[in-house]
Amino acid sequence: MKVWEFQARNEIRDIAMTKSGELVAAGTADGSIILIGKDGKPIWQKETGSPITKLKMSLDGGYIAVTTLDNKVHLYDRAGNALWKMGLKQSINGLSINSTGSSVVMGSDNMNTYTLDRTGKVLWGAKMTGAVRDVAISSNGNYIVAGSDDHSVYLLDIGGRLVWNYRTEGPIICVAISDNGDYLMASSVDKRIYFFDRSGAIVWNPRNTDTAHAMDLSISARNMVIGMGNEVHMLTREGALLRRWQGRERILDVAISANGEYAAAASLDDSIYYFDKNCELLWSHKTLGDVTCVAISSAGEFLVAGGRDRTIYYFDNNLYFQNFMAQAAKTLETVKGFGANMLEADVLMQRAESEFARKEYGSALNYARGAEKVALRLKEKCRPELSILAVASESFNLETQTKLNMILMNSGSAHSVNLRLEWAGQIALEGNNKIPSLGMSRFVSETYGIRPLATGTLPMKLSVFYCDNDGKEFVVEAGFSIVAGEAGKKVAYGKTQPIIQMGNIQRLVAKVQAAKKDAPAKAAAAAVPSPKAPAAGPAPGSFIADARCPTCGKGVRMEWPSCPYCHTKFRA
Repeated sequence: MKVWEFQARNEIRDIAMTKSGELVAAGTADGSIILIGKDGKPIWQKETGSPITKLKMSLDGGYIAVTTLDNKVHLYDRAGNALWKMGLKQSINGLSINSTGSSVVMGSDNMNTYTLDRTGKVLWGAKMTGAVRDVAISSNGNYIVAGSDDHSVYLLDIGGRLVWNYRTEGPIICVAISDNGDYLMASSVDKRIYFFDRSGAIVWNPRNTDTAHAMDLSISARNMVIGMGNEVHMLTREGALLRRWQGRERILDVAISANGEYAAAASLDDSIYYFDKNCELLWSHKTLGDVTCVAISSAGEFLVAGGRDRTIYYFDNNLYFQNFMAQAAKTLETVKGFGANMLEADVLMQRAESEFARKEYGSALNYARGAEKVALRLKEKCRPELSILAVASESFNLETQTKLNMILMNSGSAHSVNLRLEWAGQIALEGNNKIPSLGMSRFVSETYGIRPLATGTLPMKLSVFYCDNDGKEFVVEAGFSIVAGEAGKKVAYGKTQPIIQMGNIQRLVAKVQAAKKDAPAKAAAAAVPSPKAPAAGPAPGSFIADARCPTCGKGVRMEWPSCPYCHTKFRA
């Protein structure tokens, strides 16, 4: 998320970032070039004397090229030294620099495209038949694409030789080229986007409802991002639209990470937007003015933007990724506490953590997102359910308390908490009516004393209120009746009689029987003494009683034939 802001003296006209995100360069409307470190502190600031119109930086930050409103192009090194500047008589519209900064390309209203080296020497100039609106050089510096008002797209090689040109149905707005020059694209006023391979063959060129004013390509043009009106489009090299995202206002700039996993957009609605490769909006940030330019690091973990509020915003998406992973893990833990079977979600989360450790953030987030979806889907289906079996071993009689043995089991698919029992009927009752929690597949045994207040058949109702871990309340009710006889006529049953049966009784009985079978084994294991020194025997002459005499109650030994105190015989 946002790590720092830097306040410039004037609005930000263009911005660039090194591939690692260690350096940020910005050009302002008052002619300043500012180089800022990853910590948000300015390294240097230089004045060009005229408003900046374009700014480009080599991938390692070694060189920074800018164009200014007075029709000049400048080149600075990383230390802030002005290496050279060149002026033209007409406006410079297009600017590009290769990955090492060895070649600077510009396009002008004078209908020429120029390439200069680090010393400022013009290596060549190529004449078009209209003003050059935009240029782009491949990262390796071998190919240059230029777009002109003469409705044409031009591909030139490193020596300035024309490889081919293609005529569209309108002036060219902007161009882009892949890192090795194998693919290039151009946007035309005719509302088409033209995507070519190096040979000049059109791969696709659909007509759109608006003109694209911003575009960017990932390495080898595997993915691309396009700003068109108030929409952001993510496409594949084959032209498949991954998704179209619609904003509130016009998109002014876009950028895509070199690996194609993430993209960013700057909008006229004062917002910065950050997307994954499927154009799913991950986050947005509101600023105090129109955002006009945006740049992104090669892996997409860092993002910088600026605009008319004179502020440079720097974002560390590692924090977003970490927070996303932590939130997904927290969701899984919450659902586990709810009682759901989380095997599938756990497997997905393990894969997410593995991908995250390898810095494959896009894949990690997809797995984490999948784990969350599985967990939440399971949670939606989970709910606690109670099964109750209550039995009595003797009859109910007026003004006499009878024991009611009851087993409550959570036979549902989620834990239950805050259980509260409420009884209704003509009885007086003693027993525990509050149970703090009852886990999934767990049971408790409770005994209640019931004393009828009238004779005959008495209708009764038991209501059990309980919640899941989210606090959602449930209630189950069991209607039953007891037969209350007259006082003093209690009858013992030969077999316990079920009084209340509710829910999955078969499962409840099976669970209780299984617990009874396990109990002896657990008791035997607990009874095995741990090895220790033999206990000391009784002191000589001391007397330890084995039992008590049934007549006088004094302590005696079992081997004695009679009590020495009252002479009662123990055996014949």
